[in-house]
Amino acid sequence: ELSIHGATQYPAGHSDVLLGTVSANEAYWKQLYEGFCTLGCCSGPDDIYQVLRGLRTMGVRLEHHRKSALDIARWLETQPGVAQVLHPALESHPDHALWKRDFCGSSGIFSI
Repeated sequence: ELSIHGATQYPAGHSDVLLGTVSANEAYWKQLYEGFCTLGCCSGPDDIYQVLRGLRTMGVRLEHHRKSALDIARWLETQPGVAQVLHPALESHPDHALWKRDFCGSSGIFSI
């Protein structure tokens, strides 16, 4: 399996770096490494430093995202022009019990 993640938004968090990560299990590691070497992919030390810097504040930032999104979602539920708010941390979400069973927090993403 391969796992591809953006490291710009949450890990870096300061809008001053564009970076991503790719990880592989043992079955795909050799192919990933060969592609890495062939393409010459390399992140600069300054970019890596900026992501490491962002990781120090990521917990605080994500908690603020979580709280702000939930506050907005709850407010939107009270608005007459909003038909439905889909946020799994809301008690009104159809799968809230499932979310609550499997998660201990939410993110800043939801839809209306």
